[in-house]
Amino acid sequence: MMHGPRELLASGITLIRRFCERNGLETPTVEEAHAQRWRFGACAYYRPVYIKICLQRCARPSRGGYSWSWPGYVIDRTPYGVLAHELGHHVDYHF
Repeated sequence: MMHGPRELLASGITLIRRFCERNGLETPTVEEAHAQRWRFGACAYYRPVYIKICLQRCARPSRGGYSWSWPGYVIDRTPYGVLAHELGHHVDYHF
C-alpha cells in the first residue's frame, strides 16, 4: 500500500496523465516546491499549464481526529488527493 509522500505524488501524477490522455486534454506538468520557498497557505495551486505542489505542506495518511486524511477518500489532503483536486481545476479551465 502506498503511504509515503513521494509514492502518493507519483500516483497522483499518473492519475493526471491517464485522465488527460483518455480525455484528450493537454497534461499539465507537476512542479514540486520546497517548504522554505513556499509562500502560500494551501499546499498546491493550479495554473493552466502546470500544478505546483509542496509535499511538506500536504497531509500524511492518518485516521485520527482533525488530521483525518486518506488517499482516495472524500477527505484526502495527501499529495494524491491534492493533485486530484488540482486536476479538477484543469478540467474546469478547459471546459
